[in-house]
Amino acid sequence: MNKKEIEEVFRRLNLLQDFHRQAPVLLWSEATGERLASSSEALYVKDGILHVRVESPSAGSELRLRSERIIDRLNGLVGRETVRRIKIEIGGKNEPSD
Repeated sequence: MNKKEIEEVFRRLNLLQDFHRQAPVLLWSEATGERLASSSEALYVKDGILHVRVESPSAGSELRLRSERIIDRLNGLVGRETVRRIKIEIGGKNEPSD
């Protein structure tokens, strides 16, 4: 299923706004590239802040350095300004967040 088909399903369910708000989570690996995506996990978007967990401090540093480009890429992929900032937490991927 491509992005347009997914958008259509969410539109029919009257959830399109929620889709656009959370789409950066789904598009994380496309926006960051395979290497950074493999050491990080986009968790959720709240109030324009994308919460991301990284496996190590070095991955966090790389993400901080690339964050402006990633934000621009994510917003471009979504088609609107959804993410204003990225908040980084250190911890292994797929660990429960507090």
